[in-house]
Amino acid sequence: MTIFPRPLSLLLGALAGLALTGCNSSTAFPRDFKPVIVQFNLETPNAEVGTAAPLPLSRQRIAFDPTPVLNETEIIGVKIEQTQMGSCTIFTLTPEAGRGLYRISATHQGYRLVVTINGAPTGVIKLGQAISTGTLPVYLEIPDTDLPELVKGMNATCVEIQKRLR
Repeated sequence: MTIFPRPLSLLLGALAGLALTGCNSSTAFPRDFKPVIVQFNLETPNAEVGTAAPLPLSRQRIAFDPTPVLNETEIIGVKIEQTQMGSCTIFTLTPEAGRGLYRISATHQGYRLVVTINGAPTGVIKLGQAISTGTLPVYLEIPDTDLPELVKGMNATCVEIQKRLR
Protein backbone atom coordinates (compact mmCIF):
# COMPACT_ATOMS: atom_id res chain seq x y z
CA MET A 1 0.00 0.00 0.00
CA THR A 2 1.51 3.35 -1.03
CA ILE A 3 0.52 6.59 0.58
CA PHE A 4 2.06 8.89 -2.05
CA PRO A 5 2.73 8.16 -5.72
CA ARG A 6 6.43 7.47 -6.42
CA PRO A 7 7.24 10.89 -8.03
CA LEU A 8 5.67 12.73 -5.11
CA SER A 9 7.58 10.56 -2.61
CA LEU A 10 10.86 11.39 -4.39
CA LEU A 11 10.03 15.10 -4.34
CA LEU A 12 9.17 15.03 -0.63
CA GLY A 13 12.38 13.14 0.13
CA ALA A 14 14.46 15.66 -1.81
CA LEU A 15 12.81 18.58 -0.03
CA ALA A 16 13.40 16.97 3.36
CA GLY A 17 17.07 16.45 2.46
CA LEU A 18 17.44 20.09 1.47
CA ALA A 19 15.78 21.24 4.68
CA LEU A 20 18.13 19.15 6.82
CA THR A 21 21.16 20.35 4.88
CA GLY A 22 20.06 23.95 5.39
CA CYS A 23 19.69 23.43 9.13
CA ASN A 24 23.19 22.04 9.40
CA SER A 25 24.86 24.81 7.41
CA SER A 26 23.18 27.63 9.35
CA THR A 27 25.19 26.90 12.51
CA ALA A 28 28.59 26.45 10.88
CA PHE A 29 31.03 29.36 10.74
CA PRO A 30 33.26 29.99 7.73
CA ARG A 31 36.46 27.91 7.87
CA ASP A 32 38.80 30.86 8.45
CA PHE A 33 36.57 32.40 11.15
CA LYS A 34 37.42 31.92 14.83
CA PRO A 35 34.29 32.71 16.84
CA VAL A 36 34.49 34.33 20.27
CA ILE A 37 31.63 32.74 22.18
CA VAL A 38 30.40 34.84 25.13
CA GLN A 39 27.94 33.50 27.66
CA PHE A 40 26.62 34.72 31.00
CA ASN A 41 26.14 32.16 33.76
CA LEU A 42 24.50 32.65 37.14
CA GLU A 43 26.64 32.19 40.22
CA THR A 44 25.83 29.24 42.47
CA PRO A 45 26.83 30.61 45.90
CA ASN A 46 26.23 27.42 47.89
CA ALA A 47 28.34 25.19 45.63
CA GLU A 48 31.48 23.48 46.87
CA VAL A 49 34.61 25.58 46.57
CA GLY A 50 36.27 22.76 44.63
CA THR A 51 33.79 23.18 41.78
CA ALA A 52 34.61 26.88 41.43
CA ALA A 53 36.72 28.16 38.54
CA PRO A 54 39.31 30.93 38.92
CA LEU A 55 39.14 34.25 37.11
CA PRO A 56 42.29 34.88 35.04
CA LEU A 57 43.84 37.92 36.78
CA SER A 58 42.44 38.09 40.31
CA ARG A 59 42.47 34.26 40.63
CA GLN A 60 39.20 34.67 42.58
CA ARG A 61 37.34 31.36 42.49
CA ILE A 62 33.66 31.53 41.62
CA ALA A 63 31.19 28.67 41.27
CA PHE A 64 28.59 29.05 38.55
CA ASP A 65 25.83 27.08 36.87
CA PRO A 66 27.19 25.65 33.59
CA THR A 67 23.89 26.42 31.82
CA PRO A 68 24.03 30.03 30.56
CA VAL A 69 21.21 32.44 31.34
CA LEU A 70 22.28 34.57 28.35
CA ASN A 71 24.21 33.26 25.38
CA GLU A 72 26.00 34.38 22.23
CA THR A 73 22.81 34.47 20.14
CA GLU A 74 21.41 37.18 22.42
CA ILE A 75 24.30 39.66 22.10
CA ILE A 76 24.02 42.17 19.27
CA GLY A 77 27.06 44.32 19.97
CA VAL A 78 30.03 44.94 22.23
CA LYS A 79 32.02 48.11 22.87
CA ILE A 80 34.71 49.39 25.19
CA GLU A 81 34.22 52.49 27.32
CA GLN A 82 36.96 54.09 29.37
CA THR A 83 36.00 54.83 32.97
CA GLN A 84 37.86 55.97 36.06
CA MET A 85 38.23 52.30 36.98
CA GLY A 86 39.65 51.29 33.58
CA SER A 87 38.30 49.73 30.41
CA CYS A 88 34.70 48.57 30.71
CA THR A 89 33.18 46.21 28.17
CA ILE A 90 29.53 47.00 27.38
CA PHE A 91 27.42 44.15 26.00
CA THR A 92 24.22 45.17 24.16
CA LEU A 93 21.50 42.53 24.15
CA THR A 94 18.57 41.80 21.88
CA PRO A 95 15.26 43.26 23.14
CA GLU A 96 14.06 39.81 24.24
CA ALA A 97 17.32 39.09 26.06
CA GLY A 98 17.11 42.54 27.68
CA ARG A 99 13.73 41.60 29.13
CA GLY A 100 15.21 38.29 30.32
CA LEU A 101 18.09 40.16 31.93
CA TYR A 102 15.59 42.40 33.72
CA ARG A 103 13.78 39.35 35.15
CA ILE A 104 17.03 37.63 36.17
CA SER A 105 18.51 40.76 37.74
CA ALA A 106 15.27 41.53 39.63
CA THR A 107 14.94 38.03 41.08
CA HIS A 108 18.64 37.34 41.74
CA GLN A 109 19.82 40.55 43.40
CA GLY A 110 23.06 39.96 45.28
CA TYR A 111 24.12 37.18 42.93
CA ARG A 112 26.77 37.56 40.26
CA LEU A 113 26.71 36.83 36.55
CA VAL A 114 29.88 35.14 35.38
CA VAL A 115 31.05 36.05 31.89
CA THR A 116 32.62 33.14 30.06
CA ILE A 117 34.54 33.57 26.82
CA ASN A 118 35.01 30.36 24.85
CA GLY A 119 34.13 28.46 28.03
CA ALA A 120 36.59 30.20 30.38
CA PRO A 121 35.38 32.51 33.16
CA THR A 122 36.67 35.98 32.33
CA GLY A 123 34.69 38.44 34.46
CA VAL A 124 31.75 38.98 36.78
CA ILE A 125 29.03 41.54 37.35
CA LYS A 126 27.17 41.77 40.64
CA LEU A 127 23.41 42.07 40.28
CA GLY A 128 22.71 44.91 42.70
CA GLN A 129 19.46 46.07 41.13
CA ALA A 130 17.13 45.27 38.26
CA ILE A 131 18.85 46.08 34.94
CA SER A 132 16.37 47.56 32.47
CA THR A 133 18.75 49.08 29.91
CA GLY A 134 19.37 45.92 27.88
CA THR A 135 23.11 46.42 28.34
CA LEU A 136 25.62 44.80 30.65
CA PRO A 137 28.75 46.71 31.71
CA VAL A 138 31.52 44.29 32.72
CA TYR A 139 35.15 44.80 33.68
CA LEU A 140 36.70 41.76 32.05
CA GLU A 141 39.85 40.30 33.55
CA ILE A 142 41.73 40.79 30.30
CA PRO A 143 44.76 43.05 29.89
CA ASP A 144 43.70 46.40 28.37
CA THR A 145 46.14 45.80 25.50
CA ASP A 146 44.27 42.61 24.48
CA LEU A 147 40.75 43.99 24.90
CA PRO A 148 40.32 45.79 21.53
CA GLU A 149 41.17 42.67 19.52
CA LEU A 150 38.92 40.53 21.73
CA VAL A 151 35.99 42.95 21.34
CA LYS A 152 36.57 42.99 17.57
CA GLY A 153 36.26 39.18 17.58
CA MET A 154 33.12 39.36 19.74
CA ASN A 155 31.49 41.81 17.34
CA ALA A 156 32.43 39.70 14.31
CA THR A 157 30.86 36.69 16.03
CA CYS A 158 27.71 38.72 16.80
CA VAL A 159 27.42 39.70 13.13
CA GLU A 160 27.87 36.09 11.92
CA ILE A 161 25.34 34.74 14.41
CA GLN A 162 22.74 37.44 13.74
CA LYS A 163 23.08 36.85 9.97
CA ARG A 164 22.23 33.20 10.49
CA LEU A 165 19.29 33.96 12.79
CA ARG A 166 17.54 36.24 10.28
